[in-house]
Amino acid sequence: MSKIKKKSLPTGMSLLTISLFIITVSFFSYWGYQWVVYLLGKYFQVTTNSTFFDLIAGLVSMIAAVLVFIGGVKVWNLKESSLKFIAIGSIGFIIKDILNMINVIYTLNLKGVLVLQDIKGAAWDIGWIFVYIAFWVVILIYFNKESFKKTLE
Repeated sequence: MSKIKKKSLPTGMSLLTISLFIITVSFFSYWGYQWVVYLLGKYFQVTTNSTFFDLIAGLVSMIAAVLVFIGGVKVWNLKESSLKFIAIGSIGFIIKDILNMINVIYTLNLKGVLVLQDIKGAAWDIGWIFVYIAFWVVILIYFNKESFKKTLE
């Protein structure tokens, strides 16, 4: 009797997938919170630091987090359909980051008088947003490589 060897993910891919699970749950929680703060602030007419861009970015981020999480589950189970979920989710996170960049500039415009610290803070925020965008571009490229696709076959 021959044993059928079950195919499994390589260690590096397993670690990346686990990291994506942690990242997506964290993003879903954080942006869900931002989303609710904005909505409750508007409903109860309480001034918050949230803007309309936070509302849209929060919604996009929550949807993207769910898609990447589902894609991660499918990667874990070696399903080829994982590629679509991760690709669309990654693009969603890139859109969210672009909205965040617009929000940083928008909130600067809301301030009456800007000081150097405001500019430095905005530059720091925008710099980190570029790092996030780069991360999601790398994820998008990695999961669409031929070598990854062969792992799923």
